[in-house]
Amino acid sequence: MVEITSLPVDILTMIMVIVATYANGANGARDLAWISATCKEFKKVAKQVSVLKLLNFQGSTCTLDYRKHRHPKDILFLCARYGNQIAESSFGKGLLDGDHWCWLMIFLNSRPARDENYSIVSGPLQDRRLVRSFIRHGSSEDISKIFFPLHIYMISNARFEEYRAHITFQAIFDMCLYENTRFKILAIMSGKAKCLVCAQKDLFLAGDMRPHSLAPREGVLILYDKLIPSTPF
Repeated sequence: MVEITSLPVDILTMIMVIVATYANGANGARDLAWISATCKEFKKVAKQVSVLKLLNFQGSTCTLDYRKHRHPKDILFLCARYGNQIAESSFGKGLLDGDHWCWLMIFLNSRPARDENYSIVSGPLQDRRLVRSFIRHGSSEDISKIFFPLHIYMISNARFEEYRAHITFQAIFDMCLYENTRFKILAIMSGKAKCLVCAQKDLFLAGDMRPHSLAPREGVLILYDKLIPSTPF
């Protein structure tokens, strides 16, 4: 019988990709770290770009604490470097928070990222890309708090006349208000808001929830792409 570590690298990589994306349903990063610690071959394969790019962090809509990952070789930063959108989202929040380390990494990673075969797998680490990922994938709680930072960021990177013409200010406000309401409702439904009185619960549950949870974000992203278009690398 062939041992698993004797399998071809392509097969091992496929196994690690499955672990990174599907194992235990929600936290591939934890499972990947556990398996990588069992042998050197797994640890080597776990660092491949194809694995890091697809690594799943606690669900598809979340924001991890970037402050715990301030190191160029940290797994979350490497994932962001290779185009993992959840990892990008976490550092996008750091940029809007004005974190100096996050901005420093933008300046130090101005070249496209390459894989083990030196093929380009992702563009330079651009603030536009990270902030966009945060708008798309950030948690409702975090999105509800970024009205002023996002407003300042967008108006600083777009022409004021265009920003005002597209009513961007109102779109950002509507998104943050919606996500704030959504976060409170989800908190109540998950039992995390037991301190709220019944009257408050009824008020939140009666809120006008739009048919699709990403609808307000989609509107902001459309304006975002118009006002701050992507640049080729």
